[in-house]
Amino acid sequence: MEFVKQAGNGTITTAEFCSIEGQPHAFFMLAPGAHTQTLETLLRSAPANQHVLSSTPTVGGTLLVTRGAATTSEILSVLHAHGEMLAPPPALKKSFNPWAWRGITSIVGQSLQIASSVKGNGSAADRAAVFGFAALNLSANFINIIFGAQKKPDPHQLRILKEQTNEQLTPYVATGSLPDANFIVATHNGKATTEHGMGAFLQKHSVSFGEIGLRTLGAISLSFPVVQWKSAL
Repeated sequence: MEFVKQAGNGTITTAEFCSIEGQPHAFFMLAPGAHTQTLETLLRSAPANQHVLSSTPTVGGTLLVTRGAATTSEILSVLHAHGEMLAPPPALKKSFNPWAWRGITSIVGQSLQIASSVKGNGSAADRAAVFGFAALNLSANFINIIFGAQKKPDPHQLRILKEQTNEQLTPYVATGSLPDANFIVATHNGKATTEHGMGAFLQKHSVSFGEIGLRTLGAISLSFPVVQWKSAL
């Protein structure tokens, strides 16, 4: 559970409470230049009764890690009484989703094209060409709305992030105790766990398959309607 600074002259900018191996832990990020000893003394005293595990200076301030049996509300009450005004962060506003709106705004037009292909004038080949174009684009629209931009694991970026994290932690841990940057934590039978099924496939390939692939097939349908494939062959 995360809390952020609200007002006043408090030294804590963010606080996070969680359970690690069944024991309550707290992580406090102090503003640069803050007097950590005063806060440590406050947290050690009752009713907080926190055991200070570490106090690590960082670029953004000092990270203070504590452990103790006191509840989150008890710790927050102690901090509040000493001017540390903390509260849950405001809910994130939903940002504009261009992929969803790209699909939504196309549905009406493609639906009308399907209607014209069924009841409109023209040869069977023309109507089939328009129907194929509209149907494939409608499918792409729904993929836009449901899955948005495609999300695929980037092993190269992940490895770089692991290497950077190891470099930052190296001065504070024993030599050789950090995991290798190429180590995969979540494995099943020695292989990395991956999601399967059509949903997982479309999430990973929503642009290459849904946006590019289906819309390209739709354009091909206009040039090569299926009802003329036999004569074309």
